[in-house]
Amino acid sequence: MYKKIITHLKKCLSVGICTVYLFSLIQCNSSKKESTQEKAPLTIGGLYHFAQTEDTSFCNSELIIGSDCAGGDLYFSKQHTVIFQFYCQVQDSISYDLGTYSLSDSTIQCEFTLSFTYAYNEMDSLQLEIHQGVFQTIKTKSKVLVKPIVCSEFPFYFNLTWESDGTYCYVLKTADTISSQLFLSNMEKIKAFQTYLKK
Repeated sequence: MYKKIITHLKKCLSVGICTVYLFSLIQCNSSKKESTQEKAPLTIGGLYHFAQTEDTSFCNSELIIGSDCAGGDLYFSKQHTVIFQFYCQVQDSISYDLGTYSLSDSTIQCEFTLSFTYAYNEMDSLQLEIHQGVFQTIKTKSKVLVKPIVCSEFPFYFNLTWESDGTYCYVLKTADTISSQLFLSNMEKIKAFQTYLKK
Protein backbone atom coordinates (compact mmCIF):
# COMPACT_ATOMS: atom_id res chain seq x y z
CA MET A 1 0.00 0.00 0.00
CA TYR A 2 2.82 2.42 0.90
CA LYS A 3 4.48 1.60 -2.42
CA LYS A 4 1.29 2.64 -4.27
CA ILE A 5 1.10 5.92 -2.34
CA ILE A 6 4.80 6.71 -2.99
CA THR A 7 4.39 5.85 -6.68
CA HIS A 8 1.32 8.12 -6.89
CA LEU A 9 3.18 10.98 -5.17
CA LYS A 10 6.13 10.61 -7.55
CA LYS A 11 3.74 10.85 -10.52
CA CYS A 12 2.07 13.96 -9.07
CA LEU A 13 5.45 15.53 -8.35
CA SER A 14 6.73 14.91 -11.87
CA VAL A 15 3.53 16.33 -13.39
CA GLY A 16 3.84 19.39 -11.14
CA ILE A 17 7.47 19.96 -12.16
CA CYS A 18 6.57 19.64 -15.83
CA THR A 19 3.69 22.12 -15.41
CA VAL A 20 5.94 24.69 -13.71
CA TYR A 21 8.58 24.21 -16.40
CA LEU A 22 6.05 24.67 -19.22
CA PHE A 23 4.61 27.76 -17.51
CA SER A 24 8.07 29.27 -17.21
CA LEU A 25 8.72 28.61 -20.91
CA ILE A 26 5.45 30.32 -21.85
CA GLN A 27 6.39 33.33 -19.69
CA CYS A 28 9.80 33.56 -21.34
CA ASN A 29 8.29 33.42 -24.82
CA SER A 30 5.71 36.11 -23.99
CA SER A 31 8.38 38.44 -22.61
CA LYS A 32 10.45 37.89 -25.74
CA LYS A 33 7.45 38.82 -27.87
CA GLU A 34 6.94 42.01 -25.86
CA SER A 35 10.58 43.02 -26.18
CA THR A 36 10.63 42.47 -29.95
CA GLN A 37 7.54 44.60 -30.61
CA GLU A 38 8.27 47.46 -33.01
CA LYS A 39 8.39 51.02 -31.72
CA ALA A 40 5.62 53.38 -32.77
CA PRO A 41 6.64 55.27 -35.93
CA LEU A 42 7.92 58.83 -35.49
CA THR A 43 5.26 61.41 -36.34
CA ILE A 44 5.05 65.20 -36.46
CA GLY A 45 2.45 67.65 -37.71
CA GLY A 46 1.06 71.17 -37.37
CA LEU A 47 2.72 74.28 -35.97
CA TYR A 48 5.57 74.30 -33.46
CA HIS A 49 7.29 77.24 -31.78
CA PHE A 50 11.03 76.84 -31.29
CA ALA A 51 13.36 78.61 -28.88
CA GLN A 52 17.07 78.53 -28.10
CA THR A 53 18.08 76.61 -24.99
CA GLU A 54 21.21 76.16 -22.88
CA ASP A 55 19.95 72.88 -21.43
CA THR A 56 21.95 69.90 -22.72
CA SER A 57 19.07 67.56 -21.80
CA PHE A 58 16.62 69.85 -23.66
CA CYS A 59 13.83 69.64 -21.06
CA ASN A 60 14.37 72.51 -18.61
CA SER A 61 12.14 75.46 -19.53
CA GLU A 62 14.08 77.71 -17.14
CA LEU A 63 17.12 77.44 -19.41
CA ILE A 64 15.30 78.80 -22.47
CA ILE A 65 17.14 81.92 -23.67
CA GLY A 66 14.96 85.02 -23.58
CA SER A 67 15.91 87.05 -26.63
CA ASP A 68 14.39 89.12 -29.43
CA CYS A 69 16.31 86.97 -31.90
CA ALA A 70 16.43 83.36 -30.68
CA GLY A 71 13.40 81.50 -31.95
CA GLY A 72 10.63 81.11 -34.49
CA ASP A 73 8.10 78.73 -36.03
CA LEU A 74 8.15 75.42 -37.89
CA TYR A 75 5.01 74.20 -39.66
CA PHE A 76 4.67 70.59 -40.84
CA SER A 77 1.85 69.51 -43.17
CA LYS A 78 0.62 65.94 -43.63
CA GLN A 79 1.82 66.17 -47.23
CA HIS A 80 5.41 66.38 -45.90
CA THR A 81 5.91 70.05 -46.73
CA VAL A 82 7.47 72.34 -44.14
CA ILE A 83 7.66 76.11 -43.50
CA PHE A 84 10.44 77.63 -41.37
CA GLN A 85 10.43 81.16 -39.95
CA PHE A 86 13.10 82.62 -37.68
CA TYR A 87 12.02 85.63 -35.59
CA CYS A 88 14.27 88.63 -35.10
CA GLN A 89 12.60 91.86 -33.99
CA VAL A 90 15.38 94.10 -35.31
CA GLN A 91 14.96 92.84 -38.88
CA ASP A 92 13.49 95.03 -41.60
CA SER A 93 12.08 92.10 -43.57
CA ILE A 94 10.23 88.84 -42.90
CA SER A 95 11.47 85.60 -44.45
CA TYR A 96 10.11 82.08 -44.71
CA ASP A 97 12.01 79.03 -45.93
CA LEU A 98 9.89 76.41 -47.68
CA GLY A 99 10.65 72.78 -48.40
CA THR A 100 9.85 69.17 -47.64
CA TYR A 101 10.57 66.76 -44.81
CA SER A 102 11.09 63.02 -44.52
CA LEU A 103 10.74 60.73 -41.50
CA SER A 104 13.00 57.95 -40.29
CA ASP A 105 13.05 55.98 -37.03
CA SER A 106 14.90 58.70 -35.14
CA THR A 107 15.01 61.92 -37.19
CA ILE A 108 12.90 64.29 -39.23
CA GLN A 109 15.02 65.65 -42.07
CA CYS A 110 13.88 69.02 -43.42
CA GLU A 111 15.26 70.28 -46.71
CA PHE A 112 14.52 73.86 -47.77
CA THR A 113 14.74 74.84 -51.43
CA LEU A 114 12.72 78.06 -51.64
CA SER A 115 12.48 81.29 -49.65
CA PHE A 116 9.85 84.03 -49.53
CA THR A 117 10.80 87.50 -48.25
CA TYR A 118 8.87 90.72 -47.90
CA ALA A 119 9.61 94.12 -46.36
CA TYR A 120 8.48 94.44 -42.75
CA ASN A 121 6.29 97.37 -41.77
CA GLU A 122 4.52 97.37 -38.38
CA MET A 123 1.76 99.66 -39.69
CA ASP A 124 1.03 97.37 -42.64
CA SER A 125 -0.28 94.40 -40.58
CA LEU A 126 0.25 91.96 -43.46
CA GLN A 127 -2.34 93.67 -45.69
CA LEU A 128 -0.13 94.96 -48.51
CA GLU A 129 3.55 94.25 -47.99
CA ILE A 130 3.09 90.49 -47.79
CA HIS A 131 1.76 90.45 -51.38
CA GLN A 132 4.86 92.26 -52.61
CA GLY A 133 7.17 89.53 -51.37
CA VAL A 134 9.73 87.78 -53.53
CA PHE A 135 10.24 84.03 -54.00
CA GLN A 136 13.80 82.91 -54.51
CA THR A 137 15.43 79.52 -55.01
CA ILE A 138 17.90 78.67 -52.25
CA LYS A 139 21.14 78.01 -54.14
CA THR A 140 22.63 75.73 -51.49
CA LYS A 141 19.85 73.58 -50.07
CA SER A 142 19.39 74.24 -46.37
CA LYS A 143 18.87 71.22 -44.10
CA VAL A 144 17.60 70.94 -40.54
CA LEU A 145 17.55 67.65 -38.61
CA VAL A 146 14.76 67.55 -36.03
CA LYS A 147 15.09 64.84 -33.37
CA PRO A 148 12.66 63.56 -30.71
CA ILE A 149 13.21 64.13 -26.97
CA VAL A 150 11.76 62.24 -24.01
CA CYS A 151 10.20 65.41 -22.57
CA SER A 152 6.51 66.26 -22.18
CA GLU A 153 6.92 70.01 -22.81
CA PHE A 154 9.42 69.87 -25.67
CA PRO A 155 8.92 66.80 -27.90
CA PHE A 156 11.67 67.73 -30.40
CA TYR A 157 14.93 69.66 -30.77
CA PHE A 158 17.36 70.68 -33.52
CA ASN A 159 20.68 72.48 -33.96
CA LEU A 160 21.46 75.49 -36.14
CA THR A 161 24.95 76.55 -37.12
CA TRP A 162 25.42 80.25 -37.81
CA GLU A 163 28.40 81.34 -39.88
CA SER A 164 31.31 82.49 -37.70
CA ASP A 165 29.00 82.38 -34.67
CA GLY A 166 28.84 78.71 -33.68
CA THR A 167 26.11 76.09 -33.23
CA TYR A 168 23.02 76.59 -31.05
CA CYS A 169 20.34 74.21 -29.77
CA TYR A 170 16.62 74.86 -30.15
CA VAL A 171 13.65 73.01 -28.63
CA LEU A 172 10.22 72.72 -30.22
CA LYS A 173 6.92 73.17 -28.40
CA THR A 174 3.51 72.40 -29.90
CA ALA A 175 1.64 75.64 -30.67
CA ASP A 176 -1.79 76.20 -29.15
CA THR A 177 -4.93 76.37 -31.31
CA ILE A 178 -5.09 80.19 -31.45
CA SER A 179 -1.43 80.52 -32.53
CA SER A 180 -1.92 77.84 -35.18
CA GLN A 181 -5.04 79.52 -36.60
CA LEU A 182 -3.30 82.92 -36.70
CA PHE A 183 -0.25 81.45 -38.44
CA LEU A 184 -2.36 79.69 -41.06
CA SER A 185 -4.56 82.72 -41.70
CA ASN A 186 -1.48 84.88 -42.31
CA MET A 187 0.08 82.27 -44.61
CA GLU A 188 -3.16 81.88 -46.56
CA LYS A 189 -2.82 85.51 -47.65
CA ILE A 190 0.07 84.38 -49.84
CA LYS A 191 -1.51 82.48 -52.73
CA ALA A 192 1.64 80.55 -53.60
CA PHE A 193 1.74 79.09 -50.06
CA GLN A 194 -1.38 76.97 -50.58
CA THR A 195 0.69 73.91 -51.46
CA TYR A 196 2.53 74.16 -48.15
CA LEU A 197 -0.54 74.69 -45.98
CA LYS A 198 -2.44 71.49 -46.77
CA LYS A 199 -3.18 69.69 -43.50
